[in-house]
Amino acid sequence: MTGFQPDQRTGRFAIAVESARDDGSAPVRGPEEGDAVQRAWHGTVAVVRGLAGLDKYDRYVAHQSRTHPDEPLLSEAEFWRCSWDAEGRNPKARCC
Repeated sequence: MTGFQPDQRTGRFAIAVESARDDGSAPVRGPEEGDAVQRAWHGTVAVVRGLAGLDKYDRYVAHQSRTHPDEPLLSEAEFWRCSWDAEGRNPKARCC
């Protein structure tokens, strides 16, 4: 995941590349981290991810950790494969 980070020495913004989590998925930042611009950026990204359904894996991990902490988690790739298979077997709001 990339983002704009202010350089503390020069005050300029630079593109920072964050490392992925251990399972290969993108890191998720807390809403309280960073200055106002960073919080606005991360808030906007979070809204777009939610509207596009890209936060489904994060919600799955939170749900599993809360309700089934003893069960192993699917990797993000396995989760999306299962999700797309389920949507293909049971289509809902689709035009075709």
